[in-house]
Amino acid sequence: MMVSENDIKQLVTQILKEMRGEARTGSAASFPASAASGEILPDIVERDLSEEINVVNPQNLEALKAIKKLTPARIGVGRAGTRYLTDTMLRFRADHAVAMDSVFTEVPDEWLEAHNLPRFKTLCE
Repeated sequence: MMVSENDIKQLVTQILKEMRGEARTGSAASFPASAASGEILPDIVERDLSEEINVVNPQNLEALKAIKKLTPARIGVGRAGTRYLTDTMLRFRADHAVAMDSVFTEVPDEWLEAHNLPRFKTLCE
């Protein structure tokens, strides 16, 4: 049986509607309705993690908020059983990709000169 592109779009739209209808634990925003309409979603790394508390019923919410403001560490991210929440895992992978890009991307000599910065070269192969 051949599945058409339209069938796939309808299936994805149906799944997204079901996802939006589910109750979500934690305080993170629910899946945006714009995803089903083809609009571009906001960049996940733009969100401020220090403001997000995904722990259900923390014993001391104010202390958790204060600690999160003091560190970039991933604390208070919550879990689904033994695993991270999907949103937490996606953010971790996105941050990792940004870090990898910053390590492996070469900066053009013209940019360094324009910003009066020295050029360095590693001895590593």
